[in-house]
Amino acid sequence: MCILHFFNSNPDCTILFFGNTLHKHRLYKQKISSNISSLEQYLDISGGKIKEVITIIEKKQTIFRKEKKHERTIREKDLTSLKNDITVKHIEKYNKDKTADYQFVLFKLKNNQ
Repeated sequence: MCILHFFNSNPDCTILFFGNTLHKHRLYKQKISSNISSLEQYLDISGGKIKEVITIIEKKQTIFRKEKKHERTIREKDLTSLKNDITVKHIEKYNKDKTADYQFVLFKLKNNQ
């Protein structure tokens, strides 16, 4: 796990994590949830929400699958819509039954490592 290599050199850091699109963010939370037992051996994991609203930008993307052209819509988070300061509304221990509520995930190395 690359994250453990990072923490090896930076044990006091906390990593703030989120996907840049709604799809990627949901996918990342699914992977965290499906591997939660392994991750929690080494990391304290929290999920949280901010008070500010993040604007969503819809972008069209053309892709080719099996030589056929497909157009899809990407829903991307516009982080420029946030000010320099954000207000954290809530942080809690990561609960895989509440992942829809999390706008970000925090990883911190457990103290006993």
